[in-house]
Amino acid sequence: ANKGELSYSHKSVFSTSVSYVFIEQPMLGFTSQIDTVKLTIERVKNMKYSSTIEWSVFYQKTVLKKWDVSINGSVQYLKFEGDIDGAIFKTKGFGSSGNLTNTVLLGKYTKLELSGIFYGPQVYSIIHRKINWGAQVAVKFSLLKEKLDLTLGIDDVFRSQKWITSARFETQHWDYSRRSDTQRARIALNYKFGKIKIDGSGK
Repeated sequence: ANKGELSYSHKSVFSTSVSYVFIEQPMLGFTSQIDTVKLTIERVKNMKYSSTIEWSVFYQKTVLKKWDVSINGSVQYLKFEGDIDGAIFKTKGFGSSGNLTNTVLLGKYTKLELSGIFYGPQVYSIIHRKINWGAQVAVKFSLLKEKLDLTLGIDDVFRSQKWITSARFETQHWDYSRRSDTQRARIALNYKFGKIKIDGSGK
């Protein structure tokens, strides 16, 4: 793979980058269809090339005294070229993803965290992915003089994380959807043993 990147950051508040990646003979998944028996087969093989131009950004800010917000995301422009069973294909399109996290201080030792994740439509060889998104909520308690952290949370609050893909190539015309068991409750305990002291020399 060949990659070039330009990046910029301002303190720990903002950062952004633009990158270009070119890969010869990447391994990509694809499907082929046997019409006589109505069978679709999924395989992987080396395609001719793929290239990606990506812009990424990160930003965090204290909106109010007890409310912090962080945002990170990226937009990509992707191109693929190869052949499937001797049929040449060239595909290109945009992709995107993002994450938003809100942290609210409810009390001296209690924090509420609300976060959301988003995946935009994206092309991947001949396969197209549809929009997917989800939300998480968690409450974190600091106990025993902040040595013990207890986190209670729920993932995929609205049970919205559903992967939907499709293909339109030659005689192929199919749609597929899959919903994993992503909605679940989380309980986490983290205990800090002793203290770590770092001086200016890094020792």
